[in-house]
Amino acid sequence: MQAISAPVTWATPCTHCAVCGTELLWDDDTWVIDHGTTRAHERCIDWQERPFPFAWQVDVCRSLAHRLQRDGNVHAAHACRSARLWLDEQRHAWPHDAFRRLQSVRRMKTRLAALLRREGVASQLLQRLG
Repeated sequence: MQAISAPVTWATPCTHCAVCGTELLWDDDTWVIDHGTTRAHERCIDWQERPFPFAWQVDVCRSLAHRLQRDGNVHAAHACRSARLWLDEQRHAWPHDAFRRLQSVRRMKTRLAALLRREGVASQLLQRLG
């Protein structure tokens, strides 16, 4: 059997933005694009041409709300339902003012995660928020 000598490019970390070509720094807001093979700065991506990147979290918030309601954590369930409705509004307004919406969603997710931690929600459930 012969060993494969070709590099595994999908495992090689991206170091430069696929759009502007500058180096990607650890504190930059970046997104995986093109099926996970490249990354780009959030500010460099043409969001008008892309679907709402948080659409999947609408369903996550819905399932978390059901689970938390069933477990008796009414306050956390209400917060997840509110987040789901708000995310759905953002999805329907997409891509109008896309860059601002991305920042708003990031802030909302941070606040929701903090509230859920205070409510004693298990960390494995919090991980589902992404």
